[in-house]
Formats: sequence, C-alpha cells, structure tokens
Amino acid sequence: MCPHDRLLGGVVNFVLSLAAVTGGAMFLPPLWTIFSKKQTGTSMLSVTILSLSITGFFKFIAPQLIDLTLSRSMEMIVGVSVPMTLMLLSECYFYFSKQSNSSYEMYIEKMNVGENVYDDASDGSNKKGGRVIGIGVGLTGVMILVLGIIAAHGALIVTAMGVVVSLLGAFIVFKNKE
Repeated sequence: MCPHDRLLGGVVNFVLSLAAVTGGAMFLPPLWTIFSKKQTGTSMLSVTILSLSITGFFKFIAPQLIDLTLSRSMEMIVGVSVPMTLMLLSECYFYFSKQSNSSYEMYIEKMNVGENVYDDASDGSNKKGGRVIGIGVGLTGVMILVLGIIAAHGALIVTAMGVVVSLLGAFIVFKNKE
C-alpha cells in the first residue's frame, strides 16, 4: 500500500466527517427559511450557530469529556436532526406566539404594489453578494493556509495555495466594495 493512500483515506474520512457534522447546520436553516413565512434572518442564524455548537460538541468535545464517540452514520443523523428539530421548535414558537415577520409582510406589500423588492443596486449588480462570496473564498483560503502550516508533508504547496486563495478572496471583496 502506498503511503499516499493512507493519507488520502485520512483526508476523505475527515471531509466526510466534517460534512456530516456541519452540512445540515449550514444548509437546512436557509432552505427552511425560504419556505417559511415566520422565520427571520435572526432565527435562521441562531439555529445555525446553535446547531454547529451542538454537533461540534458531539464531534470534538464529547469523545474526550464523556467518552462518547459517534459513528459516521450517527454523525449524519445528529448533523441533520439537530437543525431540523431546532427549526421545527422555532417554527412552533413563532406560530403559537402569533408573532409576525415584518420583513416578510413588507416584501408581500411591495410585491402587491409592484415595487422593486430588492434593496440592491438597480443596475443589476449585486455587490453585497459578491462581497459575501469573496469573504467565503478568503476564509477558505485562510483555512487552507492553517492546514498548510500544520501539515507534516507538502506544507509549502498547501501554504502557497492557501495564500493564493486568500488573496483571491481579498480581491473579490475589494472589487465589490460600494
């Protein structure tokens, strides 16, 4: 067996495990919010952060603290069920408390009047979205850079790629300044 196969298996296992723990927390709340009249940006962000905290606890802290290690399938179940449960609870809270979502109501009102419902520039450019993408690319570059710094093998290539991706993210953010 080639030593690179062992390293690749470690990377693949790491990526699958990380996706199992973070995927649901990152994607379920925004998808749920698209179809809900009650959810707000704050509730979505709160559920995302709380879900990441809970799943991160079970992945990184629970094995050392309470000697509980989840299998890959249990990581996936926890990674999906925690954000779904939290979104369902927040949906029930908003429903039973009869709270209204003023942003949604303003959106519907503007749609009924025929107004432009988007606050972005009217020329079709979306600088805010570009900045968000640039920040995401930049932070990905920083993570690659950190991995390159702690890497045992191939540190120079990984670190160089982290710098390139970070600079690309900074360039995207700079190009989309208002």
